This record gives sequence, C-alpha cells and structure tokens, in this order.
Amino acid sequence: MIKNFIKATFRNLWKTKSYSFLNIFGLAIGIAAAALIFLWVENEINYNKNFTKIDDIYVVKSKQTYDGATFVFESTPGTLSQAIEKEIPGIKHAVRVGSNNSLLFSNGENNLYLNGYHAEPEILDLLSINFLQGNRSEALKEPNNIILSLDGAKLLFGDEPALGKSVHIGNNESYIVSGIVQDFPNNSSLKFNWMIPFKKFETGQEWLKEWGNNGIMTLIQLEKNADVNQINAKLLDFVKNKTNGQVTFSKNFLYPMNRWRLYNAFDQNGNEKEGGIKNVKLFSLVACIVLLIACINFMNLATARSEKRAKEVGMRKVVGATKNSLIAQFLGESLIFAFLSALLAIVFIYISIGPFNSIINQKLEVNLLSTNHLLFLLTIVLSCGIFAGSYPAFYLSSFNPISTLKGHKQKAGASISFEKDW
Repeated sequence: MIKNFIKATFRNLWKTKSYSFLNIFGLAIGIAAAALIFLWVENEINYNKNFTKIDDIYVVKSKQTYDGATFVFESTPGTLSQAIEKEIPGIKHAVRVGSNNSLLFSNGENNLYLNGYHAEPEILDLLSINFLQGNRSEALKEPNNIILSLDGAKLLFGDEPALGKSVHIGNNESYIVSGIVQDFPNNSSLKFNWMIPFKKFETGQEWLKEWGNNGIMTLIQLEKNADVNQINAKLLDFVKNKTNGQVTFSKNFLYPMNRWRLYNAFDQNGNEKEGGIKNVKLFSLVACIVLLIACINFMNLATARSEKRAKEVGMRKVVGATKNSLIAQFLGESLIFAFLSALLAIVFIYISIGPFNSIINQKLEVNLLSTNHLLFLLTIVLSCGIFAGSYPAFYLSSFNPISTLKGHKQKAGASISFEKDW
C-alpha cells in the first residue's frame, strides 16, 4: 500500500509540474529562511559552551554610582584577585586578565595586528585551554614567553613550525613562542590569537597596587558546591573594608559565564535586565512565523486544486477506498512534498550561508552530519508535512463520491444522503 501511495504521489507530481514546483519551491524558501535563523539562534545559545568549567567560571563585576546612575563594569583593582583567593572560602582560582588588546606583530616582512590578552598562568587550567604544542606548566612562566593560537601561528609563520621561534611586537620587543593552542570557536567570549604572561603587563604599572584603581578583569573559578550568594555577600564591601572605608564607590559581585552572552545588560539601578536573549526570542518567533506562512501557502495551493482532484477522490471511494486511507494518502503526499522541499532548502542554505554570515558578522556552519541538525530537518519535514497537509487531506477525503462523479462542486463538510453508504 505504501509503495502504491508513493507511486501515486510522484505520478501526480509529474502530471502537475508547475503546481508542484511552486509548492515545493515556496516551502523550501520558508524552510531555508527559518533554518538560517535557527542556526544563528543555536550559535547564540551555545556561546561559551566550549568551556568545560562554564558552570564554575565567573567574572568579578563592579557597580559604581555617579550622579544617581549606577554603572556596571568588568574592571577591578589589580590587588583584588590574590586577596579574595586567600580570604574568601569557595574561590579556587582568581586570575588577573588584561583587556583584549590589538598589538602589531612582525615576523620578517610579515606585519599584522592580532588580538589577545595578558593573563596569569592559572587561566590555562581555568579555561581548559588545549595545548597542541609546548609545555602547559612552562608556557606562561617567563615574561617574554608568548602563546599563540593555531590561527595566530598560521598568520605569522604560515606552514612553518612556530614553537621556539621569536616574534616582535610593537617597538621590536622580542617574545619566544612557548606554546601553540587550539583555537576557541567563534561563539566564545574569550577568543585570542596570543597570550602573554601578566607579569610582563604589570612591570612598571604601580597603579595595579592601588585599591582605588580599576583597570583589569578578574576571572574566578569556584570550588564545586560553593555558595555564590555567600561569596557575593563577602565580596560586596571587600574593597571598602580593605581601604578602611576610603574607597566606597565600588561594589563587587560575581557574574556567571553562562549569562555573559545573553543576559549581560544592566539598567541605571545596576540591576540585570534582558540582554541578547531578547533578540534570540524575537528571531525564534520570526522563524516560526516564516514557517507558518510557508505552510499556509502550501495548504492554500493544495486546497485550491481540490476540484481538479475531486473525481480522483470519487473514483477511489467507489472502488472501496475508505476516508482514513484517503487521509493517509494525502498526508503522505504532503510529507513527500515537505521532504523534497527540505532537500531543495539545503541547497538554498549552502548558497546563502556566505552572504548571511557577512550580514550578521558571524561564521556559522551547516553540518548535515550533526545529530542536532538532522533532527531539526526531520522535525521541520514532519511538522510542515503534517500541518500543511492536514486540512487538504481532511477536505479532499470528505468529498461525496456521487456528487464528485457527477461533476458537482464540493464544499468542506458537504454531504448528501448517500454519503453514509460510501
């Protein structure tokens, strides 16, 4: 029976090529548009998921109030990290990290700007950075050591080995490449091409010893089962207490990494407000609406052709087809159309992913071997096929065989006294 349904579907598709093309093409456009939006949504909600310790990683934020308005920064004193690691239970690591800087690198005639951080050695374990070459325990030990990401090493050295070689930064200051590490994915908040020991940054920077100067980022890794609320209670007036009440403008608290991308926004009272998650919700709704419109268009085209298939339905009922079998046939046709639309949509996605990435300034990738992507396409096919084909299926299967064979026009739900005999 299923084999006959499939044969009938493709026979009908071939007999009505123009209609079939419009239906498949329209649904494919809708699926492709929704898929691109959902690729962006997937990228956003998976931000920083590459960090295995994401649930234990926090950044220390500072609330500062000026003229009645409260501002929230990720800028903290250079003296904070060592003090809180020693004095506040539950903090496993407190790591000082400089701002994301763009420095001019030179290697022979190769000159280019690369982004990176000055950071303390503990960051390697805190972020679970994957070393491809070099010794993890020694990589950030000396002030003139430098770690390069795989991408950074290729930009500077091409295909040549980079480990152990020297590079020059800015005013010809020389650094030795002590490690090559795996690149972080694009949906990571801490991407870098280089990393230099923080001790190099702090040389001659006396302001780093003052509690009243905020200028660096402090990353925290908590012990398992540590109470964040208790730590925040101790952290709130930590700077004030350390300065005997002289520095009162800064109130510190921990902010979790798993909220950096989608919730990292604050109002004028210093309270968290809806951030990027608002756009994720909005565009998810847009994608669903696009799919809904595509399905409705599919449904309308199928229903508009109902009169041309009325005699087919009548003949099938005359030879013994039941209403349920007709419903199954038309739903099956709809699912096959949805499947063909999905195949065409994949072509559209691969064609448009480049321009789409340019618009959103991302590097999204389509991976059809990914379980999530396959399940997404399967869900779309089933949802669109069943939803778009349900009304035409029930509508066509309700036709009265006597009326249709006589050439009478049909209305949904119409019946005559003979209907119960069929």
